[in-house]
Amino acid sequence: MKMIYISIIMFLSILPAMTNNLLWAGSVIYVDGSNTGYEDGSKEHPYNTIQEGISASSDWGDTVQVATGAYYECVSIYKNLTLIGSGRNNTNIIATSIDSNTVSFTEGATSGTIIEKFKITSGKYGIYCGTYSYPTIKDNIISNNYRGVYCADHSNPDTIADNEISSNIDDGIFLKWHTSPLIKNNNINNNGECGIESDDSGATIDHNIITNNSIGVYHNWLKDMIITNNIIIDNSNYGIYCNNTYSDNPTITNNIISDNSIMLNFRSNPIYVNNTTVNCGISCRLSCYPIIMNNIIIEGFINTVNDSLPLIDYNNMWNSQYINCTAGPQDISADPLFVNPESNDYHISPNSPCIDAGNPEQQYNDPEDSANFGYALYPALGTVINDMGAYGGPGAANWCVMTNINPNHQELKKLIISYRLLYNYPNPFNYGTNIFFYLPKDEMVTLKVYDMLGHEVRTLMNEIKQAGTHKASFDALDLSSGLYLYRLETPSFTQSCKMLLIK
Repeated sequence: MKMIYISIIMFLSILPAMTNNLLWAGSVIYVDGSNTGYEDGSKEHPYNTIQEGISASSDWGDTVQVATGAYYECVSIYKNLTLIGSGRNNTNIIATSIDSNTVSFTEGATSGTIIEKFKITSGKYGIYCGTYSYPTIKDNIISNNYRGVYCADHSNPDTIADNEISSNIDDGIFLKWHTSPLIKNNNINNNGECGIESDDSGATIDHNIITNNSIGVYHNWLKDMIITNNIIIDNSNYGIYCNNTYSDNPTITNNIISDNSIMLNFRSNPIYVNNTTVNCGISCRLSCYPIIMNNIIIEGFINTVNDSLPLIDYNNMWNSQYINCTAGPQDISADPLFVNPESNDYHISPNSPCIDAGNPEQQYNDPEDSANFGYALYPALGTVINDMGAYGGPGAANWCVMTNINPNHQELKKLIISYRLLYNYPNPFNYGTNIFFYLPKDEMVTLKVYDMLGHEVRTLMNEIKQAGTHKASFDALDLSSGLYLYRLETPSFTQSCKMLLIK
C-alpha cells in the first residue's frame, strides 16, 4: 500500500511537466529577422534568427514559421519539426562561409521533418543530410552552393520534391552510400557536374526536368535505381551514365532524352525500355548486357564494344545506326510521326507506326482506359498493346501527374500532358465512329460535328467533364457519305479534325 501511495505522489509530481509538453506539442514559433526588440517566438515578438526558433522548439512536431527576408546564418536542424519560409523567392538562407553548410540535418531529424519555401545559397552544401536523418525537402530554390543537396551515407531523405536545384558548382544532388530517396518533380539545371550523382545508392528519380548539367544522371556501383518519366535534355556530356551496376538492374523507362548520349559502362545491365531518344546514342561497353526494347531512337545509334551483348528488340531506329551490333527481329525504321518535334512535342500522332508496335507481351501493355475497354489510356494510343517510345508502356499514364514546370522552361510544357483532341476510330467509318479527347483539368466541353460547308450536323457533348480521357459516340446513320469535321471547344482550348464517312 505504501508503494502505491509513493507511485501516485511521483506521478502527480511530473504531471505538470507532461501537461506542459502536451499543451505545446505542435505549436508555431515565429522568426522575423527585422525584429530588433523583445523576442519570445510569438507572432508579436518573433525570434530574430532561424536557429533561435529551432532551439526554442520542442521535439513534438512544432512549426518554425520564418518571415520574408535574408538570413545570414548556417542552420542546424536536429529535431522533428517543420521549417517553413514565406516563399522561396523572398525567404533566403545565406551561408556565412563557403566552407560551411547552409542547412544541416542531423540524426534527430526523423521522418516527418520538413524544410520548405526557402532559397538556400552560398554554402559548401546547400542542404546536408547527415547519417540517419530523414527529412523531406520540398519547394525550395537551392542554388550557388558547392553542391546543392548532399546525402551522407545511410541518410535517407523521405522526399526531395518540387525544388529548383540549379547553378551549383559541382552536383545538384549527391547521394553517398546506401541512401534511397524519392527525387520527384524537381527542376535540376545548370549545375557544374552532375544533375544527380549516385554512389552506391538507389534513388527513385521520377518526373524531373534535368537540363544543361555536365551529366544529367550518374549512377555508380551496385544499388537499384529507377529513372522514370523524366525530361533529360541538353546535358553537355551524357544524359545518363551507368557504371558498374552489374549486381542490380537499374530501370530506365518512359523518359524523353534529347541531345545528350547514354553510356552503359563496365558490367552495367539496365532495363532501358519505352524511352524516346532524339539526337543521341546508346553506348554499351565492357561486358554490358542491358535490355533495349520498345524505344524510339531518332538520329542516334546503338553501339556495343568490349564483349557487350545487349538484348535489342521492338525499337524504332529512325535515321539511326547499329554499330557493332544488329537489329532486333522486330525493330523497325520508320518516321514515328511525332505531333510537333520542332517544338519538342514527342507525342506520337494517331497514324504513327509506333502505335501497338512494341513487345506484345502483357507485362509491356499500355494502361487501359477504364471507360473504353481494350483501348489504351492517353497519352498511349490504339489498343493496350505496347506503343514504342516514352508515351507507351505501363508508365505512360504517369506523364499526367507532372506539374512543377520552371517558368524558364515553358517550352518543355509541350513534353507533358496537355489538351488533346485525339482521333476517331474507326476512320473511315460506316454509320458510326468514336471520338476520343483528353482534358488536363475539369472543364466545360462542347464537341460538335460539321459538314464541309460549315453547317452544324450534331452536338455530341455540351457539359462539364472531369480531367482525363473521354469518348463520344457519333451515329451517322442519317447522313450522306463525305468528309466531316469534329470540333472540340473548352474555355482554354479549341481544335478540329476531319473524318470520312463511307456508305
